[in-house]
Amino acid sequence: MWGGTAADGIAFCLLDVPPSGFVGGGGCGIPAASNGLKVVFDTYDNCGGPNPSLQIRWGAGYAGGECDYSQPTLENTAGQLTFFRSNAYNTARIEYDAGNIQVCINAPAAELYTGTGTPAATYNWNFDTGVAAPTGGNNNNDITWATSGIKNVSLTVTENGCTSPVVTHAITVYDLPTSTFTLTPGVCAAANAQIDYTGTGTVSGTYAWNFGGGTATASGGNEDYDITWPNAGAYNVTLTVTENGCVSTQTQQAVTVYPIPTSTFTVTSPLCDGSASSIAYTGSGTGAGTYNWNFNGGVPVQGVGENYTVTWPTTGTKNITLTVTENGCSSTQTLQQVIIFPIPLSNFTTTPAVCLLDASAIGITDPFSAGANYQWNFNGGNAVANGNQTYDVTWPLPGVYTVTLTVSENGCTSTTTTQNVTVNYQPTATFTSSTYICVGEDMMATYTGNGLPSATYTWDVDGTTNVIGAGQGPVTANWANDGLFSITLTVTENGCTAVEKHDVQA
Repeated sequence: MWGGTAADGIAFCLLDVPPSGFVGGGGCGIPAASNGLKVVFDTYDNCGGPNPSLQIRWGAGYAGGECDYSQPTLENTAGQLTFFRSNAYNTARIEYDAGNIQVCINAPAAELYTGTGTPAATYNWNFDTGVAAPTGGNNNNDITWATSGIKNVSLTVTENGCTSPVVTHAITVYDLPTSTFTLTPGVCAAANAQIDYTGTGTVSGTYAWNFGGGTATASGGNEDYDITWPNAGAYNVTLTVTENGCVSTQTQQAVTVYPIPTSTFTVTSPLCDGSASSIAYTGSGTGAGTYNWNFNGGVPVQGVGENYTVTWPTTGTKNITLTVTENGCSSTQTLQQVIIFPIPLSNFTTTPAVCLLDASAIGITDPFSAGANYQWNFNGGNAVANGNQTYDVTWPLPGVYTVTLTVSENGCTSTTTTQNVTVNYQPTATFTSSTYICVGEDMMATYTGNGLPSATYTWDVDGTTNVIGAGQGPVTANWANDGLFSITLTVTENGCTAVEKHDVQA
């Protein structure tokens, strides 16, 4: 039966010689679009292999194809099949000598006696190194083999002095496939973990993998894979191998998927040359990680964990970078660019000593910056601004006054500069004297001001040299002629001067 229509059915084929139009294994069976069963008694070479053979195929288009050897095939590998035919196109039959034709190591093969011997007969079994366990009487046995290969089980029966011919069944014993594999035990999230199959299965085996939610990509054949997991965690990979109907034990291996650490950090102002700035790690790494910092010339002092205080000795733009590695997983690099500003200066000059009500000239000596904040303390003085941080300052009372200046700019603050200004009291030059005197009569002048005895007193008497006395006096003078004369007193103390003048009529 070949070249059928798309209808479900059963095909029984006896292939003695190729039918007309038969090419390369096609021509006998159910069309691909249909479901069906095909039984082929093959004596010449349908799908290859030893002849004769009995082939059974089923499913839609026979599932894996006409020659799908995952479906049952009985080959004449040990003489189990015998072909009988009368001629090429008449009746033919294939006889199958029943029995298990394949088993797995240590799995029982059921050997059922179907002969005519009675329980009184002598049964001479040869299990070919197998271990037999009687089952159910009537010389039935379950046989297991510890090694693989073709095992020939034979039996002769002797009863009443008559011995049967030897009946031999060839049984193929297959090794259990192994499911061992190697697996990278630790891997980073989204990175490849490599699986290499190291078991004994062949390409004909069926491999039941469970990758624990990972995404597997075949690499290099032989059941080798690269697997990635999107999230960190603990995962199990398992494998069971089936081949020749034999199933391996399951192999399980654990893999830890590590998170990729982050490398974020913050930098706290101020950022001033010579001043310590705080840098705090804010990423996901732990104390077990490796932290590759680059402070671009800064001098770090480590605090708790990955927190630092860093001092830069020079100003300008600095690049701070960090990469974190933990469990073999490396973060992307975080880069922050900062500007290190100079610390401003607070130098200034004053008139260090002034007289009461005289102004002290006070002003900065460093270049003026419009963006800076100048914090003056004139200690109660009255300051008159002259521009660009210069002032005239007066104080209402004598004393020593402390003037301070602190300058802030770009978050950086200078040291405080301090200078003292001495405000001296203003001496007075007041004195008493006669307004009218007679010619030749002594005129007395007496000092009444606030000057100290240590002050300098200069008396200037007009029109006569007859002057007696000095300092705070009293001072006497007389004139030999009449007229209008003057007496002037100049008092100087601590650089402060006072002058008073009186007229005298003689």
